[in-house]
Amino acid sequence: MGGYGSGRHFGAPSKATTESRLQLDVRSLKKQNSLKPGTAGVLSWLSNNRETSSLGFKVHQDRIILHYRRHYQDKVWEDVEEIVNLNFTPCNYGGKRVWFLCPQCGRQVLALYLNGKDFLCRHCCRLTYAVQQKTMKDRLFRKARKFRERLGGSRSLFDPIPPKPKGMRWRTYWRFYREAEQTTMKCFAFMDRELEKARRTLLTVEDKL
Repeated sequence: MGGYGSGRHFGAPSKATTESRLQLDVRSLKKQNSLKPGTAGVLSWLSNNRETSSLGFKVHQDRIILHYRRHYQDKVWEDVEEIVNLNFTPCNYGGKRVWFLCPQCGRQVLALYLNGKDFLCRHCCRLTYAVQQKTMKDRLFRKARKFRERLGGSRSLFDPIPPKPKGMRWRTYWRFYREAEQTTMKCFAFMDRELEKARRTLLTVEDKL
């Protein structure tokens, strides 16, 4: 943990994914027992075991107050204080679940992301998850590997689909087998098209030489 205002200070990131923004997660705060009224401290973000950003916070009965500095307009530093209201909902087996209320839209969320000078929900920041931006090929290869792993096999698409694991129902096995087989064939079709495209590009280059 670094001191308040230490490390690389807050600036507006450019990528529109949740993974590219500094994130304030209510679950992490609760896990650290940092949501009790009266609790104050410093949150730090690390990269390669080095602190890159930090903020100070203080928890009240129904809100958390954030204190930090941001880089503003050509080497000018701005002190920021942001109030984030908290909401509590009962759990099925007792206790309460804590939520952030987005300072902009009031949506009940588990995480807020730095957007300029404020921490807002994913929707207000117009962020997507990185996995949502994966290409069709990425999703297909991931799906093919997933079904192979469920059958106890390796992630390699060149290995044969493994036999039925002990204890697995045959109906389940054949469903996973068909999924693994179909997605693997689609992956190979992708690779064939890419190889053909690369071959044509190479022939075009050779023709120009």
